[in-house]
Amino acid sequence: MMPVELRKNFNVDKEDYMEIFLEDNHIKIQKFEEFNRCAITTEITPENQECGNDLVLSPLGCRNFI
Repeated sequence: MMPVELRKNFNVDKEDYMEIFLEDNHIKIQKFEEFNRCAITTEITPENQECGNDLVLSPLGCRNFI
């Protein structure tokens, strides 16, 4: 459970899933993102597609890339 003040500051809703990572000597907590982030627009949408070599593009990012 996350305190209300932290949820507000980090734009986290009660229904959002969280990921917890241990990196070096600290704990990293972030929202779980089901879809990959576009390398150009940083959008996260169900329409994003992986274009080889871990390059992910949203439809808008794809149009801008071409």
